[in-house]
Amino acid sequence: MKILDHIIRWIRSRYAQSSARGATTYHSKSGSNQTHASNSNGVAPDSGHRERHGFTFRQVGLGDTISDSVESWDRYGPIMEGSTIELRAVTASGRIVEAKKLQIICSVCGKAEDCEIRSDISHRPLCRTCQCEFIMPNGSKVTASHAEYQQLLNNYNTWEAYDHKRKDSEL
Repeated sequence: MKILDHIIRWIRSRYAQSSARGATTYHSKSGSNQTHASNSNGVAPDSGHRERHGFTFRQVGLGDTISDSVESWDRYGPIMEGSTIELRAVTASGRIVEAKKLQIICSVCGKAEDCEIRSDISHRPLCRTCQCEFIMPNGSKVTASHAEYQQLLNNYNTWEAYDHKRKDSEL
């Protein structure tokens, strides 16, 4: 819990630094651009427009419709203010990626993942967290879901595995 609080404080401090450091550009009617720090003197130009840019993080699942960014414009007196919010997707394994890099929806948990992993048994799509790797008696690796992994364990032939180990040790 302390780690999560620390991460939240760090993100908030970075956001506060970037908004204090970041400049808002006002485009006036005459075509010249005036750049003011966010809270330099509190006086905005008489006309023009200003733009803001932000990010939002979202877990994406089955049936969700997503876009790369959302743009909106509002008028405040003579000033047009534009806001652009870019979407960053949080994958099932916790990675943060651009929405266009998502490739599959996990058939077990229903969350999106940025790499394609399929079960070697049922060929269903899996995320990194729902993926299990089972090592067969001959040494080959099989990718499976948790339920398939449990079935493989229940049907595992320990005598066959012993025979393979014994043959390998004799060579």
